[in-house]
Amino acid sequence: MPTLLCRLLIDGVVVFSVMSLVFFIAWLVLQPCLLELRVDSTSVFTLNDTHFELIATWDLTLLAANPNHKLRIYYDSIHATISTYDYRLTKTSLPPLF
Repeated sequence: MPTLLCRLLIDGVVVFSVMSLVFFIAWLVLQPCLLELRVDSTSVFTLNDTHFELIATWDLTLLAANPNHKLRIYYDSIHATISTYDYRLTKTSLPPLF
């Protein structure tokens, strides 16, 4: 019984070491960088104040730059939310982009 436990422990350490080495080599080859996101411009149009509501049309331009030359970035869906502290003002979804 102790030899079985010892072999399982050694096998686990070997598998972990090999996977760590593979991930490290992949990281060295690909050299991934974080995606750069920034808000390029913001505009608010048709700001209407009713009794209990504030209605506005928002136009935001989000600029995304991929510094990775060997990696592509795509998304299936993005959910954009405008909020103040604990209150969500609006939420929308954007179409996929490659």
